[in-house]
Amino acid sequence: MHPVLPPGATVLRCGPGQLQVGTTPPLRVPDLPGTAQILRHADGATSALALAEIAERDGARNGRRLVSSLLSRGALVPSVPGEGSFPGITIAYEPLTARFATTLETAASSPGDDVTILASFGEPRRSAIRDLGERGLTHLPVVFIQGCARIGPLTHPGSSPCLDCYDADRSRTDPAWRVVAVQLGAGRPAGGPPPRALMLSAVGHTLELLRLDRIGTVVTVGQGCEAGVSEPVGWDDACPCQLLAA
Repeated sequence: MHPVLPPGATVLRCGPGQLQVGTTPPLRVPDLPGTAQILRHADGATSALALAEIAERDGARNGRRLVSSLLSRGALVPSVPGEGSFPGITIAYEPLTARFATTLETAASSPGDDVTILASFGEPRRSAIRDLGERGLTHLPVVFIQGCARIGPLTHPGSSPCLDCYDADRSRTDPAWRVVAVQLGAGRPAGGPPPRALMLSAVGHTLELLRLDRIGTVVTVGQGCEAGVSEPVGWDDACPCQLLAA
């Protein structure tokens, strides 16, 4: 993945210790060690991992986390492939998510093994997701639960936050979540397949996330949030996923 500045944006200094990306709207970020170097070298030819190494040479404590933070905030965006271009996808799904899987396969028309999509009815077992990361496989969970679909985070092992990082983020506002998360996926919830409208919305948001290579983001769609609600996912300092790049 090769980050770039948002289209038409420039990097400006707007005060002591602050940088600004673009003007409409302006996005201000702290001028931490390595930040200016990342923004200066985000030309679409330099990979996210290479940007992280540049930042650390400039004094950043954790270059990958800094790159991920800039992506999550919109100060950087992934370079976009050609119109209609998608990575090759493999979909692992359960019976109740079969309609989603077949519709997504038809819409993407790009079978392959670049990204493994895991479509589950109810929360997935965390150990199964973790196993994909440990095997170095790019993956994307799509979870249908309680009338909503939660898509993401798209994980490039070792170079972007993972589902465990999402759980850590969530536990900061819901302290019980860490205890709950280890129990998830043990049984399947009752109910029928997702409504057609929700399924189609999830397909659209999944394709957009894949096309734009939107790491560090979870998108939730459902009643009351048809346009999708995005949440940034940052690196968790204690997550073993950061060791994958070592």
